[in-house]
Amino acid sequence: MSRTTSPQRLTFLALAAATASFSMLQSLVSPVLSTIQHDLHTGQSTVTWVLTAWLLSASVATPLMGRIADMIGKDRTLLVALAAIALGCLVAAIAPNVGVLIAGRVVQGLGGAVFPVSFGIVRDEFPASRVPSVVGVLSAVIAVGGGVGIVLAGPIVDALGWRWLFWIPAIIVVATAFLAYRHVPRSPVRTPGRVNWAAAALLSGWLVALLVPLSMATSWGWGSAAVIAPLAAAVVLFAAWIAVELRSRDPLIDMRMMRLPAVWTTNLVALLFGAGMFASYAFLPLFVQMPAAVTGYGFGSSVTEAGLLMLPMLVTMAVAGTVSGPISRVAGVKAQLVWGCALGALASAGVALWHDRPWQLAAATAVFGLGLGLAYASMTNLIVQSVPAGQTAVAGGMNTNIRTIGGSVGTAVVSSIVTGHLRADGLPYESGFTTAFLVLAVTLAATVTVALLVPGARRRTAPAAEAPSGSRRARRAEHITQRRQHIMQRTWLITGASRGLGRALAREVLERGDRLVATARRPEGLDDLVRAHGDRARAVALDVTDATAAQRAVRLAVKEFGSLDVLVNNAGYANSSPIEGTSDEDFRAQFETNLFGVVTMTRAALPVMRAQRSGHILQIGSVGGRVGGTPGLGAYQAAKFAVEGFSEVLNSEVRPLGITVVIVEPGGFRTDWGGSSMRIPPVGADYEQTVGRINAYRRAVDGAQPGDPRRAARVIAGLVDVDEPPLRLLLGSDALRMAEQASRARAAEAERWAAVSRSTDFDGVVGLTEEPVARLLAHGAR
Repeated sequence: MSRTTSPQRLTFLALAAATASFSMLQSLVSPVLSTIQHDLHTGQSTVTWVLTAWLLSASVATPLMGRIADMIGKDRTLLVALAAIALGCLVAAIAPNVGVLIAGRVVQGLGGAVFPVSFGIVRDEFPASRVPSVVGVLSAVIAVGGGVGIVLAGPIVDALGWRWLFWIPAIIVVATAFLAYRHVPRSPVRTPGRVNWAAAALLSGWLVALLVPLSMATSWGWGSAAVIAPLAAAVVLFAAWIAVELRSRDPLIDMRMMRLPAVWTTNLVALLFGAGMFASYAFLPLFVQMPAAVTGYGFGSSVTEAGLLMLPMLVTMAVAGTVSGPISRVAGVKAQLVWGCALGALASAGVALWHDRPWQLAAATAVFGLGLGLAYASMTNLIVQSVPAGQTAVAGGMNTNIRTIGGSVGTAVVSSIVTGHLRADGLPYESGFTTAFLVLAVTLAATVTVALLVPGARRRTAPAAEAPSGSRRARRAEHITQRRQHIMQRTWLITGASRGLGRALAREVLERGDRLVATARRPEGLDDLVRAHGDRARAVALDVTDATAAQRAVRLAVKEFGSLDVLVNNAGYANSSPIEGTSDEDFRAQFETNLFGVVTMTRAALPVMRAQRSGHILQIGSVGGRVGGTPGLGAYQAAKFAVEGFSEVLNSEVRPLGITVVIVEPGGFRTDWGGSSMRIPPVGADYEQTVGRINAYRRAVDGAQPGDPRRAARVIAGLVDVDEPPLRLLLGSDALRMAEQASRARAAEAERWAAVSRSTDFDGVVGLTEEPVARLLAHGAR
């Protein structure tokens, strides 16, 4: 099992602090609205906008900022979101009137992107085997943060005043931003494109038109034109938004992604569960604050006491969220989602039926906390694991938004039920609370049914070789069904997968949930991967120079998994010796593997990909295939240069067929490429200052190369999720530096000799006389 390293712990600490700060701002203000109303001399309907404005801002900003994060980098967007939260808190803390306070809350809401961006960073920076656990803990932090806001609001206001509800988060967020700047790495996965501002405007429009009347329906009246007209407008704007997104080349929200079974069912669960979660947050503290001596129910608790009664929920939420990841091997994320919804329904029914003693409510909130912790973590995990890495933030943002919309609907409905019939003294009847929590129980029970529709883990199918020959049509139908149900799950074929970068990439692919045919000359080195992922991994003995074996490996991928989506030509090696001292046999052998092996594997895969009209061919080249000139690597770099030329032509031929070609050009990585896998014979005296020095340097830096194979594997795996990947991609700061220096040197040399180059044209074409050419040749262009 992968362990969380120290840098990853600091990354997680920054993300936890960021999400906790924003989560607290969701609920910190709610219990003290009456205090703010009195202090700022405003009315009930106006002070409500302190909540509504934040809700609208967060709802609009979350998916938009999520899309921007996928484009420019989640690390940068996280800092922007934290800056917005800090600025909004500062404005709110010094607000002289309610208008400025509302403006500050709008700015705070722009920080809503911290939730989806944080989960996207977790997927980018943590090993896939650790992602469910880390997501579970982070989800627990978010859920607990919302509850902590309710608990702390009273004590903070009593001791320091309501303005410290914003000063304290501001201080925490500034410290968090510094921590994030230092310890959140740059995003390795980005999705090029642009923001579709028309779609963004329509998205903002229907969200505002939906959420404003829902938030104000109790005050305005459900049947009033002020409520009905915006809701009708929301329907129209929603339909227009869908139409624009479906036609867009750069959609803000990819509707194909939203149609994935795991995504739309999880989002529907989020809508219903959000209704129960937010309504419980809002009305359970209100219930315990009811004066029992006057109403005959409630406990007459203060804001502080009401918050303390929520402590059991916070504890169980934290526990459930924390154990969600570790228990996922026993109880999968779908089972956790079902149980979380069921526990929420049970707790809501408990509140409705048994609420005469504080311990009864404490027990119900504890059960509800378990449900919240499990459901929150499992919903997030399902979204993170079901979409491409390049769309994690925007997909997570929409899930958060849908949960918020559900919360708005649930809160509005419960508010209407509770306040629908008031006593003469203006307080609600007990029956209003009872009915409201029964409605929440029914809603959450319905959520259990929806959760059961979420696709579960795919069962392992029998190998095709074991099926009778007459079942070919049935096997084909089964493959088609699996492709439809797991549209984001790809089949990879990686050569040279037993060591080095190939090994790291094989592990990354499997941890992403994809399927893999891993090849090596000695496949026993892959046994541990097959044991750990037997239903999705096959190990094959392969010599890439053997055309028959290459075709056999491709056929196996299609036979076992129904397709071949990604070919990674990684197998290769180098020996270091002067060109003069390299035998013909060695020179040809390196070309056979490093060049003709690539050609052979590519030609074997092309018929399948061409029939599919889709596929990715990733050529693991070398910065030496772009720059060259390394003494001792004549055969190796010549072959890599040839791979680049071959791949450029290949790209021109197959791109119209839906097949993508990417040449990956790594620099120095901590693998054994220059160690045990490289043969270095003795060097003669004449080549000691060139080849000998390079060999000595290579031995000296072995194990200290700048490149991290795990990070490189993550970037390479993410290329298949990018709509427009580069033809060439340099990996490593050293590779980038070498390529830049070589590019500048070549450009300068071409400029110096430009006149000579033009002099070979026919007279009159460029108007260059022989006299300056002779002068250049005589004095030299250098």
